Amino acid sequence: MAATARFGLIFSIAWVALAFLSPGARAHPHVWIDVSLELRFESQVLRSMRVTWVFDEYYSAFALQDFDANGNGKLDAEELAVLDEGHKGLSEYSYFT
Repeated sequence: MAATARFGLIFSIAWVALAFLSPGARAHPHVWIDVSLELRFESQVLRSMRVTWVFDEYYSAFALQDFDANGNGKLDAEELAVLDEGHKGLSEYSYFT
């Protein structure tokens, strides 16, 4: 394994350990979130990471009730944009992480 690839792998493992094992990696106590992390390598070099969050049914119901403007039972792209904009405002408070 090349030195660059080895460094990328070690860096990736360290980042994952820090992100998920540190005291700062906690969710808000009233929101349950399933998190998955996918590391994407090209030629044994880390190129990107994809983090997927799946919120619990209660948070999802809250979001649907408050943001489903057209009442169709799902969040369309425009409705998701409004919800996403609200989440951006919470980022400085570490609301979800």
